[in-house]
Amino acid sequence: MGNICMVQCYALILTAETHRQATYHNSLNIHDQNIRNKDMNDIVAIFNNFLTQYGSVDIAEAEFKKMLHEDDELHTLYRDWCHEVGSTEKTGFADYAEEYLDRQDDVWEALNDYDDDRF
Repeated sequence: MGNICMVQCYALILTAETHRQATYHNSLNIHDQNIRNKDMNDIVAIFNNFLTQYGSVDIAEAEFKKMLHEDDELHTLYRDWCHEVGSTEKTGFADYAEEYLDRQDDVWEALNDYDDDRF
């Protein structure tokens, strides 16, 4: 009887430890995902900053790529972002800029449509 109780207690301890480890690993995965999301938001903010600061996609892209060569951390962040969205490092900034400008056009069109409907 004592051996059975001891085996059951050991099984409960193993189950509890396995659950604790799984919970810990899940929290690490969530933390890693939050960091990755934050990094992706950071690179998009950098893109937006360059696009608004320079007003020209070509100049913004040239300045961004110059900065990439000077900052290894930014280059890693950019490489990861390109991988996440399916762009190449060569075209990633231009791809984002095109989408950004399309969204800006959509906003202006919606505002113009609203004005046309009101008057």
